[in-house]
Amino acid sequence: MEEAEVCDNIAIIDNGKIIAEGSPEELKKTVGGDVISLRTRDNHWSRQEIKKMFGIDSEEKDGELYLTTGRGDACIPELIRGLGDMVLSVKLQRPTINDVFLKLTGKAIRDEDVSGMSNIKEEVRAYRRRH
Repeated sequence: MEEAEVCDNIAIIDNGKIIAEGSPEELKKTVGGDVISLRTRDNHWSRQEIKKMFGIDSEEKDGELYLTTGRGDACIPELIRGLGDMVLSVKLQRPTINDVFLKLTGKAIRDEDVSGMSNIKEEVRAYRRRH
């Protein structure tokens, strides 16, 4: 849903009903923060250091550490300074509109699924007339 990312305002519709509305950034804040994933030479030691540095617990899955923070872009330089040469790789993932949709509806967005599209279009038109 790349087109939704550039909209001023979007509505999330589930079963023909608008369940959330706002700017993409406002809606993404409802999901949570940025997720930083990193590979280190020693995950056990790195988890302890992350706890000391940020006061948050990181999760380990498939050899990677994951931590959620409000500002991943500001956190990464501090992580690299604090963990030094233990860091092998770092990735930053920000919430997407699909993440918002999944959280609010329990379903993933499927662009190819257009069944019931006329009902959705009618609901959007009716909503716009009311507001």
